[in-house]
Amino acid sequence: MKIRNIVAVCGIAALAVFASTACSNKAQNNDVNKESSKKSDKDSGAGKSYDNTDYGKVTLGEYKGLELEVSDANVTDEEVESRIQSTVSMNPDKTAVEGRAVENGDVVNIDFEGKIDGKAFEGGTAKGYDLTIGSGSFIPGFEEQIIGMNKGETRDLNLTFPTPYDNNPDLAGKATVFTVTVNEIYKETPAEFNDAFVERVTQGQQKTTAEFRDAIKAEISKYKKESSDTEAQLAALSKVIENSTFELSDDGVNKELEDIKKQYEQMATSYGMDMKKFAELSNMTEEEFNAKLKESAENRAKQKLVIDAIFEKENMALEDADYAKLEELSGMKKNDLVLQYGQEFIDESVKSIKVEKFLTDNAVKTIKPAETTAVAPEPASEAESNAEDASAEAQSTEAAQ
Repeated sequence: MKIRNIVAVCGIAALAVFASTACSNKAQNNDVNKESSKKSDKDSGAGKSYDNTDYGKVTLGEYKGLELEVSDANVTDEEVESRIQSTVSMNPDKTAVEGRAVENGDVVNIDFEGKIDGKAFEGGTAKGYDLTIGSGSFIPGFEEQIIGMNKGETRDLNLTFPTPYDNNPDLAGKATVFTVTVNEIYKETPAEFNDAFVERVTQGQQKTTAEFRDAIKAEISKYKKESSDTEAQLAALSKVIENSTFELSDDGVNKELEDIKKQYEQMATSYGMDMKKFAELSNMTEEEFNAKLKESAENRAKQKLVIDAIFEKENMALEDADYAKLEELSGMKKNDLVLQYGQEFIDESVKSIKVEKFLTDNAVKTIKPAETTAVAPEPASEAESNAEDASAEAQSTEAAQ
């Protein structure tokens, strides 16, 4: 797992302060002496980043005994059963069709290769792809021309990419030939939740409905616990910021603003748009969008100052157990993290995790009313997760949609 995904998985707010700079600072961080990360600024409440950027000063307000409202992490039978029914509905039984050609509504397993002017193009080739005929997943005419094909038959489909074609604007309006082979024809019927179903969807990882139900409960429990912890961390850090006063440095804010802008510019570019268009999609003018980015930069600077100040005031030190927590969240070993992102960045990330845990451990938490607590649609098993990843990869094929 990439370190930028740690924030998405565990929701740790303070880690986001540093995650945005990981890639841009990676090279220089690897060359900085490790000892520099251990030096603390003796001016109480003053903060500098591991690259010596001055963030200003903070006067801490109350940060112990914070009153926090979090979601209930307990798992109900209704939540488990709802997940089971969802899993069953998404994994129907497939029965092989023999002795007839493809009909609308069938699921076909196909190999295909698309060519433009006789040359294969990127994203236009796949093998063993399951396609539901009539789903509209592929460009117009693709599915319609497969109707009538038999198992084992190969056919050239003469098609034209639609205009516009958002998946790949370069293909819009171009004539193409897809060579398609039908490997299998299936009919789908609603599945029954039984041991055979469990073994099929988990690829043998669980063999009984009881094992599957336990796995689902554990998965939901893990997700809800992480979500509840995240809520507490976000709320705690926000309250400490509200309780504190700051003298922010322009250098620190500008550094964070530059990092945030780089993130959004890269995101906008990946979608083939400029920042003005990106702002419009957020229902803001470019000026309003830039003002929001500045606000985010200031908040990140405040988070940095608060974390450093509490770490120093509580005489904290980074221990092996703290690095083990980062290893758990990232799915990577400490040495690999250090090699990829630099010791100083990893130290700052671990410091963030430690301080936020301290804040929540010393907070007074109450449970939100049940109706405000939601369960995200996490996969119930690794097998389901792998299936979803494979489906997502297949759906990204340029011929689709």
